[in-house]
Amino acid sequence: MDYVEGFTLSDLTTSLAQAPWRQRAGIVIRVAVDALNGLEAAHTLTDDEGQPLGVVHRDVSPQNILVSVNGITRVTDFGIAKAATRMTTTPCRAGERKARIYGAEQARGHSVDARTDVWAIAVVLWESLTGRRLFKGTNDSDTYQRVLTAPISD
Repeated sequence: MDYVEGFTLSDLTTSLAQAPWRQRAGIVIRVAVDALNGLEAAHTLTDDEGQPLGVVHRDVSPQNILVSVNGITRVTDFGIAKAATRMTTTPCRAGERKARIYGAEQARGHSVDARTDVWAIAVVLWESLTGRRLFKGTNDSDTYQRVLTAPISD
């Protein structure tokens, strides 16, 4: 990976905490849209024969979204990403932590696809705009349970 001079989204939202709401929201939404564009590029990758690779990041989080000093957003750390051609299911076993932000299918141990990453971006956006964790539990098991059952507050 190339060196990116800039900030993680996590650091950026911290530094914007005192900024006016409209300014903070505009920046965070722009970063989220750019991250979605980057994820779409990964999700639509194909092999040499044009067959979809089915890449899913599975660890979309504010720490894995970088914003360079010139405003370009990059999604990083595809370390736990899986391609459908390599693995058909990506379960989370009890006690195993694969990502900071879990989708319901991930928490249940079901297969994941591009929707998992899109859902994670939505959670990142919500948390970045509110300054609060959406499903933070006391441990991974509690977090899984909250993803599956907790209502999303205003």
